[in-house]
Amino acid sequence: MDDRLHGGTCNPSLFRRRKKGGPEEPLDHALGRSRGGLTTKIHMVCDANGVPLRFMLSPGQASDIAHAQPLLDQVRIPGKPGRPRKRSRWLLADKGYDAEHLRYYCDRYRIKPVIPLRAMPRKPRPGLP
Repeated sequence: MDDRLHGGTCNPSLFRRRKKGGPEEPLDHALGRSRGGLTTKIHMVCDANGVPLRFMLSPGQASDIAHAQPLLDQVRIPGKPGRPRKRSRWLLADKGYDAEHLRYYCDRYRIKPVIPLRAMPRKPRPGLP
């Protein structure tokens, strides 16, 4: 008789898989799970010459658009003597930052958004604002 087919004396808990994810990371670590493992996103604001003005780290699974406004609010643009400017003239971003509320934010502060539109625009769901 074959013990492998009829239970035998082995403990079945040895064959269970570990749960994915493990313990939660603290927010200040900016580590997140994605298909590739632990990842981090870098959100950065640069000037026209590519000099970084401000950056923010977020977990890899976090959406890009959630960090756009807080990052833009922290920018100080150095220039002439005196108080630095807080707002740029243009905002260049990729499709991950295409959202109506970011475009309204740009209009409110007279920033020209240069953001490509998504290939499939999101349609509002009935009953949601």
